[in-house]
Amino acid sequence: MHAMEIEIPGENVAQSLIEYAFPPEIQRGITYYLEDELLTPKNIAKWNTGSTGVMGLAYDPSGRSLATGRFDGMVDIRSTENGTPIKAWNTGSPVRALVYSPDGEQIAIGHNDRVQIGSKDLTLIREWETLAPVSALKFSHDGNSLTTGDFNAIAQLRSTKDGTLKTEWRTLGKVWAIGDHPDGPSVATGESNGDMFIVINDATKRDRCSCSWCSYSISAFAFGPNSNFYAIGYEREEVEIRSITDSSRAIAKWVTRTEKDIERQRWDIYNVPRVLALAFDPNGHTLATGHNDDMMQIWNILPVLAAHACKNKKLTFRHLLMLKELHHNTTNKPLYLNAGGRYIFDSLRGTGDGAERNPGIDDFYTLQKPKFNDTETDETKKRWRIVPKTFDPNNLEEHGGKDEKE
Repeated sequence: MHAMEIEIPGENVAQSLIEYAFPPEIQRGITYYLEDELLTPKNIAKWNTGSTGVMGLAYDPSGRSLATGRFDGMVDIRSTENGTPIKAWNTGSPVRALVYSPDGEQIAIGHNDRVQIGSKDLTLIREWETLAPVSALKFSHDGNSLTTGDFNAIAQLRSTKDGTLKTEWRTLGKVWAIGDHPDGPSVATGESNGDMFIVINDATKRDRCSCSWCSYSISAFAFGPNSNFYAIGYEREEVEIRSITDSSRAIAKWVTRTEKDIERQRWDIYNVPRVLALAFDPNGHTLATGHNDDMMQIWNILPVLAAHACKNKKLTFRHLLMLKELHHNTTNKPLYLNAGGRYIFDSLRGTGDGAERNPGIDDFYTLQKPKFNDTETDETKKRWRIVPKTFDPNNLEEHGGKDEKE
């Protein structure tokens, strides 16, 4: 018997399925899996930091530890697996931004009136004063320079060795985040209650607007590893993930806390529950969220990005089953395929190249052939497997990793 095929012509996968001639109960089930489940990230870790106001987040280059910066001036480094404390440092003033150097040997910390450079062991190396609160930080690939953005719409490039100012330029508003992009450094700038812009800067700092949108009550922003997608945090504990090439609609949108939790932390009308900090892991597989209270959370976003990339393809129930299995694979370990699984994966691949690229599952996962010897008795190792792709910071055009062919 052939699998029933579902033609999905539109951009809204759930609506397209509803319009298809299925009984209502089947329509509701398919819509649930695609919209309420497959396009909603799973929470894979959370812990309390011990003090309110998690305003800075940064993964180390390995992705195995996460630094959190708080309003009370504490910087904590914890394991991303279980939140076990590794090191802590009282910097003396509220922490507004954090970033690791590419080699993981240094960490930069932004405050209301200065920038600090510390070692990976959280000891101060050097610092310099600033004229406004620092809201964004980004190391150069060689670690010799640091780009900073502040609340006064000023971006600066300084030497990490002595803090010497190399260049300075004015942005369109408060600098929310600084990232990488194939065309040059990307800067998210604007106001929390008005227009926001993502600007791609070339070597001469001439601004070229890539996309813009209007939103309200924005409280946090973060670029993905290659700036092809980004996350926005809002009041009322909402988070969105959007594509830089199509910011008109969200890839995923969810509330990070229960309504009971939100009401519990609303101790007065001036302290609206909100997401204060966001950070993608180095491979873009997970997203960390820091909150107005002492909560810290990690979300598995990779299968959501893959499911969204497949939304306009011709899907069968076997396709949905594969996407569901990836979604429930919260540790992102290799997923071993049964008979025919390899061909299901192939049918979900993207098409085209460059600007004409239509994304697919292979933008986020790699298909690997079995590796075993003649005496292997473990049947699992004889199967093809799906493995998350890793990000190559030296190749911003695409994720690293190649499929293995027979």
